[in-house]
Amino acid sequence: MLCRGAVRRGREGTDVTTRTDVAGTREGPEARGSEDGRKDEPVIVLAEDHEETRYVLRAVLEQGGYTVAATSNGREALDAVARTEPALVITDLMMPVLDGVQLARALTDEGGERAVPVILVSAHATDMDDESGVEAWFDAVLRKPVRPSDLLAAVHSLLTRI
Repeated sequence: MLCRGAVRRGREGTDVTTRTDVAGTREGPEARGSEDGRKDEPVIVLAEDHEETRYVLRAVLEQGGYTVAATSNGREALDAVARTEPALVITDLMMPVLDGVQLARALTDEGGERAVPVILVSAHATDMDDESGVEAWFDAVLRKPVRPSDLLAAVHSLLTRI
């Protein structure tokens, strides 16, 4: 299907991508229409404060067939998680308002369980050692710059695991 994309500012400043096929049929978070209210393509919440990186990661994920709710910090990502019930969250480590570790902690219940897997994509990923405990908060850790194939492989792996 041929699609063209449009990015609009959603509530609380999130970038929500909506795709329209050549016939004019809308796809995206607001266009869910199956019995359970969801389309077949999984929703991913992306938290990245650097605008250009957020744009590139969103484009890679969309080309991989995913619907993306892109946010610029962890607080916006938490709001997007509550609105969209995503299949996965991808976050940067160092962001304003709420960083990646704080986001992962907020998505984890008192028993240490998380309903949604979280991938860390950070330039600081190699600076973390096993003793810091940071990696324990994430289901996968990727170092920036991340290759599109590595990102999509990690997403696919986590989504097929659930």
